[in-house]
Amino acid sequence: MKKIAPKTAPKAAPKPVAAVSKGIKTMNDTVKKFADEADIAEWAAEAVEQLTGTSIIQGITETNFGPLENASRAQSAVMLKRVLQALHFINP
Repeated sequence: MKKIAPKTAPKAAPKPVAAVSKGIKTMNDTVKKFADEADIAEWAAEAVEQLTGTSIIQGITETNFGPLENASRAQSAVMLKRVLQALHFINP
């Protein structure tokens, strides 16, 4: 029987987030807390903190992040737009 490896992120996954976050000022002084934050993968926790701190990602609702949900095309487009606006590549 073939064993299936658990889902893990490649070691280079957080680097793009760090690069983007360096160029964006944090808009919130507080770290947003979500009721489902225990479901956020350990390897993604820092990136989630950085991206919620810059308001690029805001969660599914005010209290739920939805770490086990898939992002829709519309949600992905909104996140991309927020990154480009925060980096001043497009107008707000």
